[in-house]
Amino acid sequence: MRIWKAIDHNTRKFIGWQCGDRSSKTLTEFFGRLDLWRSKRAYSDFYVCYADVVGSHRLQQGKQNTFKIEQNNASQRHWLGRFGRRTKIATRSLDMLNKSLALFQRFRVNGNIEELLSLLK
Repeated sequence: MRIWKAIDHNTRKFIGWQCGDRSSKTLTEFFGRLDLWRSKRAYSDFYVCYADVVGSHRLQQGKQNTFKIEQNNASQRHWLGRFGRRTKIATRSLDMLNKSLALFQRFRVNGNIEELLSLLK
């Protein structure tokens, strides 16, 4: 399973995600939900289906602009054990995976972890 993620390049805020396979069909569904991206530039690695779905005129491929999403991935693995490497921890529930990502996005990336901790008091 792959998690397709979109973050704002300038603010590093989470825009959205989609769980699915590595096909261009899943990526097309994901980008279809992200209407606000239709006119903006997209940065990605060299995975083949990006150019087909996003369009080469808006797509810039290369490692120089993907480090922010890689930092987000590392932070996600650090804060949420279910996203650790497969040999250590894995998730079996797509519903729990989506709920975990929603919490991570709301309180760790786009918000403040103290907000979440205050709910537990």
